[in-house]
Amino acid sequence: MLKASREVLAGFATRPLNVAANLASIVGLVVVVIAGFGWDSRILPLLYVCGLSLFLLIRYVRQERWARYAEGVQVMDRAQRRLKEATDTTLFGEATKEMTLDRLQQGLSAFAEAFTLVTGTNCRASIKEVYVEDVLVTTGRAAALDFEKELFVATIVRSDADASARISSEIPDRVSENSDFKFVLSSIQPFHCGDLPKEWLARRYDNSHWHEGLRESRDFPYRSSIVWPIESLRPGTSRDGDDGEEPVIAVLCVDSKRRHAFRPGADLQFGSLFAHAVYPVLRYERS
Repeated sequence: MLKASREVLAGFATRPLNVAANLASIVGLVVVVIAGFGWDSRILPLLYVCGLSLFLLIRYVRQERWARYAEGVQVMDRAQRRLKEATDTTLFGEATKEMTLDRLQQGLSAFAEAFTLVTGTNCRASIKEVYVEDVLVTTGRAAALDFEKELFVATIVRSDADASARISSEIPDRVSENSDFKFVLSSIQPFHCGDLPKEWLARRYDNSHWHEGLRESRDFPYRSSIVWPIESLRPGTSRDGDDGEEPVIAVLCVDSKRRHAFRPGADLQFGSLFAHAVYPVLRYERS
């Protein structure tokens, strides 16, 4: 835990470029003062100011992203409050399923807003339940009906309220046909990719919703994404889950149309806060 925190903080405070900018501001001033006695004193200060301005501009661009997390945390607080309300009404109240989903949608909407603030680009989010279903398979034998179990994910709620209203018409996705879900369920680790079209065009990424026409139109619905497992593993339990149940009961997804919108060094942990918090509600509904 301490090692992971140090890695994140190191990226924030001690990036080589930031160190170079600090050294340039000090050493550059000393060089200008000394050189001013022997060289053209009108040109050197101008060169120094230009160089220093460039360093400071680069430093600002790189660190400005970190400053956005302060705003994102305020919105994430609202997301956590909506989840707390959903948890309280579900576990201790007499809330209907519609009321629970409404609170969950409000929390997810705030979650997407927090990532929109952090990344500076519009982000969408969704929660999908993982379940097992018997699927009819062809065996080649006459009059033989064989079934095998297969994993599916079905959308529970979306950050866009209008889209959530249309969830009932969505077709569940096979995990085997989607690289992100397959990775999350097999590794119980978050999936992240900053350039999904590139991976898909190279046939290193599968998505059951992306058709071959996208190779010409390039009108991809999103280009970068993170998928977190909402898992039931607790200290002392095995990767097989409790009583043979899948350890991942749902997945939390966020995506953006901009390439490399997310920074895995911080955004994976930032989103995990919500994934952990939403678990009690989904676990109760699942049982």
